[in-house]
Amino acid sequence: MAEQGKDAVIFGSDGLFSPSDFTIEGAYVSSFAPDIRGIPEDAELVAAYEAQYGEFGTFGPPTYAATVVLLDAIKSLCDAGTELTRDAVVEAVRAVDQPTSILGQPIRFTENGDVDGGRFFIFQIKGGNYELVK
Repeated sequence: MAEQGKDAVIFGSDGLFSPSDFTIEGAYVSSFAPDIRGIPEDAELVAAYEAQYGEFGTFGPPTYAATVVLLDAIKSLCDAGTELTRDAVVEAVRAVDQPTSILGQPIRFTENGDVDGGRFFIFQIKGGNYELVK
């Protein structure tokens, strides 16, 4: 497009979130989860992870958060002496109410099963950095 004299702003989905590979100045990238590197409470975790494994994107942290939700639900069933069945775990997940999470926000669910207060995050690339658009 640039060769043809076109000037367009690129807006990509979460699969394009790759600060080491996608660095087009002014482009936007959306994500279903925040970049936890911007969450002060996660700074120590981020530093430890990156020291051992290198950089990461926005897919790993919500996967971790989902695992914690499942573990909390299963633990609640075990604590109550309830048999662990798929249906019981699904119901227990609906009751999960975490006041905080690795994602910098509480995790609880609406009656429809959506994350209460769930939202998308938009980042703009400025100077090679992914900056959260407020």
